Amino acid sequence: MAKKIALFGGSFNPPHWAHRQVLELLRGLPQFDEVWMVPTFDHPFEKDLAPFEDRVAMCRLTIAGLGPKVSLCGVEGEMQKSPSYTFDTIREFKKRFPEKHFSLVLGSDCKKDLVRWKEIDRLKQEAEFFFIPRPGIEESPFMDISSSEIRGLVRSGKKFTKYLAPEVAAFIEEKGLYRK
Repeated sequence: MAKKIALFGGSFNPPHWAHRQVLELLRGLPQFDEVWMVPTFDHPFEKDLAPFEDRVAMCRLTIAGLGPKVSLCGVEGEMQKSPSYTFDTIREFKKRFPEKHFSLVLGSDCKKDLVRWKEIDRLKQEAEFFFIPRPGIEESPFMDISSSEIRGLVRSGKKFTKYLAPEVAAFIEEKGLYRK
């Protein structure tokens, strides 16, 4: 029987407690055998991102202690496509792991943007979609914070650490990320 993989992709710019909450939820769901956190290499909607290697390092810090069911997958860094399209990433996963069944985990806020996604009709044939309720869009059990809000707090010199794993906050401080 094919292993069922939940692909939790995103910019993770930076990864925060709400992302960790989603990962904790996913690892506890019986329909998934594994959960892979997949940082995007280059966002197709032209988001200004911290370097890929820094976001991967912060994701690694974010998933620490979640157990063997949750792992980090840097496949988009290996592919180095600019921009990174989910369709291409799914095709790569299916090529590398033909024995696995993939579900894309998306925030409910993404629903309105799906019409802009590359090959969206074909993507829906390649993978199941699993939507997570996003605060502000619908009732949600997750912390109401976004990476863009955290970046704004960092830029303005305000406290931001309560939204991140302490190791991620220290990494941001040490690297001087999001200051400009």
